[in-house]
Amino acid sequence: MSTADLRPARPAAAPARRPGAAGGARPWLRFLRSELRLIFGRWRNLALLAVLAGIPVLIGVALKLSGSGGGEVSAQIGGHAPEGVCRDLVMAGVPVAGFDTPRPSLEDLFVELTGEGFDVDG
Repeated sequence: MSTADLRPARPAAAPARRPGAAGGARPWLRFLRSELRLIFGRWRNLALLAVLAGIPVLIGVALKLSGSGGGEVSAQIGGHAPEGVCRDLVMAGVPVAGFDTPRPSLEDLFVELTGEGFDVDG
């Protein structure tokens, strides 16, 4: 056996890579493409994404139909003072963001005073 046979073999030098080649400067782009292919490549994944996108729409429709979206309440208070009604609501633990008493229009006042309306037909 010769001494050449006892020497360990040197590994071959790796070839130089070009930028942009497979495994080059942008491995994240390959990863992104692979992930997008996994997500959008099957019909069942697209169907699941469509169902997930529809859930907020269904919640919005349900809130609109239930009437809890506006948060506005109107009531007849009779002869009670508006300030007292607002105070009583707050004392009862009802959150009050605003309190408004509607005022009659000018035409309503005119009809109340004269008994007849006026027409504005140009």
